[in-house]
Amino acid sequence: MTRPRFFLDTNVLVAGSALPQLVPHSRPLLESKACEKFTNEYALKELRRVLEERLEAPPHLQNAAVDYVRQQASVVPTPSPREFSKYELVDRSDRPVVCSAVQLSATLVTEDRRLRKEAAKYVDTTSAREAWEMVKSRIVKG
Repeated sequence: MTRPRFFLDTNVLVAGSALPQLVPHSRPLLESKACEKFTNEYALKELRRVLEERLEAPPHLQNAAVDYVRQQASVVPTPSPREFSKYELVDRSDRPVVCSAVQLSATLVTEDRRLRKEAAKYVDTTSAREAWEMVKSRIVKG
């Protein structure tokens, strides 16, 4: 049985690495060995920005969160603007994320409902809770 493939958006990375109480299913999903998890350098840059600007986390905590994500997920390079420019999304900053999910044939995991709805024309999407429920059910069956 093949393991599910997930591409984790920045909001899932923030919750999984620094604020698991916000999205309780993000940390177990991030730590699970029963699925393949991916993100890209762009999402890690955004993780660091959110921790610094919104949460005012000091640099050592930012580094710890990024290092933790790197240990738990495969980090791929950010697609080039040429690669992601074909994705029509209201928030253009979401294009590198959607592009990577498509390139990896992975389900996009995000807590952003608008992005899930928009990205669904290009790739499968789900929330962290739904992704974790999928993984849990495979663990119980397996």
